[in-house]
Amino acid sequence: MDEFRLVPRLSASRSSSPVSIECEGAGQLQLAPAVEGPWDPIPGAANPHLSSDQPAQFFRVKVQ
Repeated sequence: MDEFRLVPRLSASRSSSPVSIECEGAGQLQLAPAVEGPWDPIPGAANPHLSSDQPAQFFRVKVQ
């Protein structure tokens, strides 16, 4: 089995505000105000997820 297929991938795009975050793979999409965290799950996140108009947001996928 190719282990790289199990690693989630995030992609971001923007044609205007907000930014669209799309995830390939399994896991929980999380959001933080800084790279160091604190990381919080985004309940009911759709794919793609549209970010709010916050000045800085960081996203990751936590694999369960």
